[in-house]
Amino acid sequence: MSDWTSLKSSHVEAARYDDAAGELQIRFKGGLEYGYQAPKEVFDGLVASPSPGNFIHRHVRPHYTGNPLKERTNGRGSGADSAGPDTAA
Repeated sequence: MSDWTSLKSSHVEAARYDDAAGELQIRFKGGLEYGYQAPKEVFDGLVASPSPGNFIHRHVRPHYTGNPLKERTNGRGSGADSAGPDTAA
């Protein structure tokens, strides 16, 4: 599994790709982490995108189901649907 790649975004903190599992993993600001069964090219597009939030909104969420990897640590639970939090920015 690769190390987390930091992303410049108001909603997305970092991403990495697990080659063995074929899984794109995204860490959102606030601590939520979601995994998406997606090809590595989607990860490559995400880290190259000038707007990671828009990339996720257009190229990840409509095509791949997000599965929580880590619960929010503030005690409120995930509070997000199975596709991950809204990331329009």
